[in-house]
Amino acid sequence: MRVHRLLTAKEKAQLRQAIEEVERHTSAEVCVIIVPSAGDPEAFARAYFDAVGIGKEGLDNGLLILVAVRERTVRIEVGRGLGAVITPQVAQRILDEVILPWFREGRYGEGLRSGVEAFGAILREHFPERPGVPGRPIPDIVDTTEPSRMKDLFGS
Repeated sequence: MRVHRLLTAKEKAQLRQAIEEVERHTSAEVCVIIVPSAGDPEAFARAYFDAVGIGKEGLDNGLLILVAVRERTVRIEVGRGLGAVITPQVAQRILDEVILPWFREGRYGEGLRSGVEAFGAILREHFPERPGVPGRPIPDIVDTTEPSRMKDLFGS
């Protein structure tokens, strides 16, 4: 599978719109990253999450969805501020019932967008928008096929 063909430009735009909608109506920050390979997806997700600083300072309210193509893995990473609501069980349920069924059909954009919307519905209930709490500019979607881009992010 060619990673750069995982999402079309239209699907990326729809995914970006879903992420912006969640961020507009909650206090959370959301990022989706698609990489050709992550080695150890759990360690990669945590390192990326921490390196980029997903989540508002003092709230630790970030949500990362990592797609590691070679490993055929989707990993959800959440900040401590969301951990009581987006538990491992909730994340696994959204993966199993929302994201992965679309992936099995080869509809990756649909799966990611639907997953972001499902997480957003939960976050809206528990973490309403907090006006005056500024966010930091983080990339909402990172879709890379260049290993050198990952080197730039982690300085390796």
